[in-house]
Amino acid sequence: MINGRARITEGGVPALLNRLAQIYIAPGTTYAPSGTPPGYITRITAERIHGVGPWSEE
Repeated sequence: MINGRARITEGGVPALLNRLAQIYIAPGTTYAPSGTPPGYITRITAERIHGVGPWSEE
């Protein structure tokens, strides 16, 4: 589980999808077609990570 602060910004989704496509699909890939809604982007700053795993404070 991650607890933190979130910041939501309106717009920018097509550009972000196309930028991520360069990394996860292939260079030169266009993922978001024209007319894709602008959407919302959420950025989360983690303040506390807890649960079962190497990050546990056990």
